[in-house]
Amino acid sequence: LLVTVMPAGALWAGVTVGLTVLVLFLSAHVSALATIPASVLGYASVFAFLLGDPAPHAHLTKEALMTAGPANAFIAVGASMVVGAVLGLASGKLGAALGKG
Repeated sequence: LLVTVMPAGALWAGVTVGLTVLVLFLSAHVSALATIPASVLGYASVFAFLLGDPAPHAHLTKEALMTAGPANAFIAVGASMVVGAVLGLASGKLGAALGKG
């Protein structure tokens, strides 16, 4: 929600990313959050979704971020990661089965 209240502009975008990455890395001292590559993947995926829409800042509204639907970055990205993991697992099992034959 921080991105919805920050002033527009490249300077503030850089400051916001810098501060959130600092918090991301400092939170790695908590054992449940200690895997920095996974945290960076989640961070990058969410912001790619937020900034990837052709309509400028369509997903960067408080309404979009608070909705319980596919416009919410956390729901859309989370569902995409789960589907991708399931498809990756299925692909691995299919490859192993085909390799045995």
